[in-house]
Amino acid sequence: MMNTKNLNDLKDTLKYQGFGEQLNNELEKAVTKGEKTFTLEATHIHDLPISKPDDPLTHDKVSYELSFKQGKNEQYYFNSYQAKLESPLFKDRQQTFYLDLGRTYTAKEAYNLLSGRSVYKSLQNKEGQRYNAFVQLDFKGEQKANGNYPMKSYHENYGFRLSQTIAELPIKFSSLEERDRLIKSLEKGNLQKVQLTDGQTLFAKTVPATRSLKFYDDKLQPTQVNALKGPE
Repeated sequence: MMNTKNLNDLKDTLKYQGFGEQLNNELEKAVTKGEKTFTLEATHIHDLPISKPDDPLTHDKVSYELSFKQGKNEQYYFNSYQAKLESPLFKDRQQTFYLDLGRTYTAKEAYNLLSGRSVYKSLQNKEGQRYNAFVQLDFKGEQKANGNYPMKSYHENYGFRLSQTIAELPIKFSSLEERDRLIKSLEKGNLQKVQLTDGQTLFAKTVPATRSLKFYDDKLQPTQVNALKGPE
């Protein structure tokens, strides 16, 4: 007999992790079968802001394989998922993300990490203490036995203050709310459109290692933005 509460909890977890409700029917069928383990697949498409005369819109494709396992209490658990990114910007990358209390990443955060961007997270150490840090995959580091890239983290004591960095750059805001939305979007690892005070429209991402933002034009080519000059 199917455990309705367990099924509903799994559906809530899928939604929270950024997979929406499109897998609910497949999930219910798999749980009803009662097999010890099963996997579900999903695909997300992310448009890239690349302007080309012959190709006005390019996109990234992320394929997800979600793994479920039945525990001793016959309840199912969503344990992990593998994300594979196919992008026109670099070779294919993949990473397995585990759902545990200390480090849980949404589907969009997984995409941003695989794209080489950093995500601001509340994490938990081995002693159960919480702390905040920017995390980023290290594609130059040695991959682990399961094929995962190592994860770098930049604790808040590292000294990167995103709000302070933004205040030192010529970014135009119509309100404090717009500034706060930019901060939250960058913390999620998004490549975010920004308007400069000189009228330029660029795209920005956080680079915690250098305590800075990196900017790109509409062809996603790096471009320089100088900090505001302080008082003479």
